[in-house]
Amino acid sequence: MKGKAFQRDVRRWLGGVRLFGARTRIHGDAYDVTSSAAVLGEKQFDLSLAMLDGKDKEQSTGVVYVECKFVADPSASLASKFRTFLRQVLEACRDSSPDDRNAARFLFVTTLPPSRWEVFLRDGVAELRRASPKPFKQFKDGELASIASRIAILVVTKALLGGNY
Repeated sequence: MKGKAFQRDVRRWLGGVRLFGARTRIHGDAYDVTSSAAVLGEKQFDLSLAMLDGKDKEQSTGVVYVECKFVADPSASLASKFRTFLRQVLEACRDSSPDDRNAARFLFVTTLPPSRWEVFLRDGVAELRRASPKPFKQFKDGELASIASRIAILVVTKALLGGNY
């Protein structure tokens, strides 16, 4: 239940903020009728946000796919959840059209920083290779670099969101 409340608060907080250089608005949520809008390459994400063009305030220039992970225990490890997220991103990119893949951005929102996140920030390609099973070795370094450059990690606290978890 705390995870759904966290996701709801993240959704409310992210709607309308600037991410990846664009204003955003809520596009899809895994827990309501808009769930299909939070899917890329048959992979379901928790939320999706439309990236809006500055000229036409309603023209979408891309989609941010968001995965939310609430962790109450400060000693918990998010390593496996972050690795799963990275695999999900790779699967979504592999199974989507080139246009959809190129318009996609990815955001991992959590209450604690995952282990190895600083390694990911320094060398995203190496971490994607480490997280991906052998079938994903088909991605070339340039493709992995492009995907890694479109992944962000956001660590938020309940105080910031105003949540009561």
